[in-house]
Amino acid sequence: MNKALISFTLLLAPVALIGVYAPVPQPEQGSAVTVSLIGGVHYDTNVLGSPTDEIESAVYLLNPRIMVGQGTDSQTSFTGYYDLKAFFYSDRPTQDSLYNHEVNGTLNHQFSEAARLLVSDTYYVIDDPESIDAGILQTDQSLDRNRFNARLRFDASEQVNVVLKYRNNNLGYDNSDLAVLLDRNESRAGFELGYQMQPNARLVFEYRYQQIQYDVSATLKDSESSFFLGGFDWDPSPKTKISTRFGLEDRDRSVSTDDSSANATVMVLHKYDNRSFFSLGVSYDIQETTNPVNYSDEEVLAFFANIQHALSGSVYLGASVYYDDVELRPQAATTKINYNALRIGFNLTYEPRPSWSVIFSLDYDDVSSSDIFRVQDRLRIGVSARYSFGL
Repeated sequence: MNKALISFTLLLAPVALIGVYAPVPQPEQGSAVTVSLIGGVHYDTNVLGSPTDEIESAVYLLNPRIMVGQGTDSQTSFTGYYDLKAFFYSDRPTQDSLYNHEVNGTLNHQFSEAARLLVSDTYYVIDDPESIDAGILQTDQSLDRNRFNARLRFDASEQVNVVLKYRNNNLGYDNSDLAVLLDRNESRAGFELGYQMQPNARLVFEYRYQQIQYDVSATLKDSESSFFLGGFDWDPSPKTKISTRFGLEDRDRSVSTDDSSANATVMVLHKYDNRSFFSLGVSYDIQETTNPVNYSDEEVLAFFANIQHALSGSVYLGASVYYDDVELRPQAATTKINYNALRIGFNLTYEPRPSWSVIFSLDYDDVSSSDIFRVQDRLRIGVSARYSFGL
């Protein structure tokens, strides 16, 4: 999935084998140190995500993960994890084994009852993520990425609160041609003013400032944006949460036309029993493109739906649907391009014991476009086993 649609903790985080959200094993809940190991195999009809001449292959996965969580005192806690995904292919050109690393650290500190700080940093070493960037002709898209987030909330009164936010995303590609085209730093800072109308309802106004700086040909591709947003966070019941943001983005581009665009997000989460929930949402925004020389950015209307349902005490069904409609906004003398992406995932998780899980999964991607290089058809089906224990 090439778009980070929504930063919401319960939404799906797709990987090559597990397409939708799966329950957290009991040994991982409340332990200071937890270790898990996933091993599995799946069949992929298009391992390079190619628009034509697809290559099919069996793919073997080895995925160890270690997580730590510790409270330094009653006001401070730290969590972190290291995750390795090793993929081994029976039929894949150039490389038949790929290794992806992810390291995270998160600090949560409460200065007082009225002031709380959350800081997190995640570093990724992504080894050739297949077709994660649509429209790129060559296949080696390996990159390093660092994501930093900071959030400080201060309650000025029982009804009024202020949140200061900062986010930084830095991307560096291994391939020299892609590095020249796509290496960049994205930063966003802003504040959120909230008014608690009721214990379960909060009005919100947000201002965000965004700066995107490319390492090469910056004057051609850089941009600055101001976001003016309003909305509400509402919990109509203890099991249901609704969040909305609506407003404008005013974008100032180094080259091409400056303009204002709508920006909107609506999300709903409903937990209908202790082990079952569904979430859905829709968003409209402007995102960076994989061809910033010919296109200034991408106008994206996206929809997702995600469900986890407990069929019994040891069997869970998961399903997700992601759909986006994208228009590439052209630079001067360039024709518009549209594409649509439909991504569907299912999994069935069986937990015969608290430490063991068996997961059957199916993922399907269908991308259509007026640009032949953005077309994709792909099916993955597989099975994996997970063992977890806490220390």
